[in-house]
Amino acid sequence: MTANPMGSLKDWVATYRPSPDASGAGPKPIAAPETDDPAKTAQPTASWWPSVAKLTMNGIPIAVISVFLMLLAMIVTAAVVHVRRVRRRE
Repeated sequence: MTANPMGSLKDWVATYRPSPDASGAGPKPIAAPETDDPAKTAQPTASWWPSVAKLTMNGIPIAVISVFLMLLAMIVTAAVVHVRRVRRRE
């Protein structure tokens, strides 16, 4: 191979990597976004009620498990009552 198949990179460097300005400074620093003071933006009820994200991620699974546990408790209670009634008749 005698020549680079991609050609010279001088044009690419000139286009995509411009030389710094006369002061010699590199790229300008990006300022951090201003953040609001949490004390000013916080709602008084925020600590009382869970957020929508917490309700979605935790509340729904807890509700489903609770419903199944209540159904299980009702089935066990009905079975115990049924067995007691059958034993009384004997």
